[in-house]
Amino acid sequence: MGESPQPMKTKTTVQAVLLLATTALDATWRTLVPGIVGTVLGIMADHALHTTPLITITGLVLGIALSAYLIYRLFKALQR
Repeated sequence: MGESPQPMKTKTTVQAVLLLATTALDATWRTLVPGIVGTVLGIMADHALHTTPLITITGLVLGIALSAYLIYRLFKALQR
């Protein structure tokens, strides 16, 4: 009687949500994994070589740089 029509989920809406979710997950791994891997490898190398945290810091910086590059590539791919 006085019911308002409920919006129907269309195929394009579901596709948009899936695209957004996969992009968010893709950006998440691109942000976290290189920094974590670089840091862990640096810690292991510092421990094995009995050095100061120089290799750990280098691994972290390289991981952050790789993360920035991977995110840049992701945004460039999304612009197409």
